[in-house]
Order: sequence, then structure tokens, then C-alpha cells
Amino acid sequence: MLLTLVTAVSLQISAAVTAAMPVAAADSSPSSSWQQVSPPDVLSAYDRDAETLLLQMANAERAHVGLPPFKLDVGLVRAARSHAAEMASKNKLAHQFSAEASLTERIAANSVLHLNREGENVAVAPNAEEAHAGLMSSPPHRDNLLSTAFNVAGFGVFRSGHWLYVTQDFGSSTPAYSVQQAQELVSSSVDQLRAQARMPRLQRVENRYAQNTACA
Repeated sequence: MLLTLVTAVSLQISAAVTAAMPVAAADSSPSSSWQQVSPPDVLSAYDRDAETLLLQMANAERAHVGLPPFKLDVGLVRAARSHAAEMASKNKLAHQFSAEASLTERIAANSVLHLNREGENVAVAPNAEEAHAGLMSSPPHRDNLLSTAFNVAGFGVFRSGHWLYVTQDFGSSTPAYSVQQAQELVSSSVDQLRAQARMPRLQRVENRYAQNTACA
């Protein structure tokens, strides 16, 4: 088995947390931001079957430890695919290349989700099964796959000859509410608190000035 990984990345509100890790079939050190891999062969394309299988295996691992499955986000898939293709074109693994957008920028450009945390795994392997096994055997990558903070994901796999370049992008998605939905949630919460305190329910009065002031 030949598998190459680089350090997993987890980002929260512009703060990067990078953990050192052992690398299979590659020489890794804190000063190295990428790993050179074997030159690609001739056939290149996105491997949707491998993407699906990797997501299925990830969600099976999460179910095994009592975690909910990742929800697939097409925007994260686009971000992951673009980076997987970039790695294949350079025959290197990295989380960001020179002149390439950062993880946060790539996700923002491709997904409409509101995320408060992001993470990424990258790897190269002959097939999806070996990529998954290698990622799960590496503590920082496993932490991303089994994180309680992440609830959405998008996996991109670019096939270059006999190799799969894998990017797994993760996010912690918070719901986006319309003005009406937000008002209903606040009203419901206030009603519940007052009911618990045995206080009368407040009468809701429409006040455009108050609404505009609150949203200013």
C-alpha cells in the first residue's frame, strides 16, 4: 500500500490549528508544507464513485461511534474538487499552493452555507479504500472525520492515472433564518421562558421603527 498524507487542517474564525502527524510513505517535517508524490499517468478525471464511497465510509465510521452523518454540500464538493485537481496538476499534496485561494476563500466562493468552523484532509492513494484507511489511522485526520463540530462535508477526488488525489472539506453549518423565522424563534423562546416563570404571555405588536432600529 502506498499512501501519502499531509497534516490535517481545522480552522475556526480565522484561527488555524495544525497538528503534527506521522506520514505514511512520505518524509514529513514541520518545515515541509507539501509532499512530492509519483508523477501522474495520462488519464485524469473526477472520480464520483470514489467520492461517494469515501463519504459512505466516513458516515459509517461516524455511526459506529454514535455521531450523525455528514450532510453533503455541493458547494463543499466543488471546493474540494478544485483543490484535488490543483494537487494533481502539481503532483504535490498541500492545503494551499502559491497563488491559490485559502481553504476559507475556496469554500466561501463555492458554498452558500454559513460556516463557523472549517477543516480539511488531503491524501493520495491508489483507491478510496486505502485513502480512507490511511486517514482513519492518522489521529489529526481521524479527528476531522469524527469531529462533533462538523456536520457538513464535501469530498473531491481527482483521478490521475493510477492515483486518486483526495480532498475532504468539512464545515460546521449554522442555519440561516429569514426575518420572519427569526422573529418567530425569539417570540417562541420568550413565551417559553415566561411560561416557566408562570408569567403572562406578552402581546406581540408590530413596530417597524423598533425592527429597523434592531437591524441597523
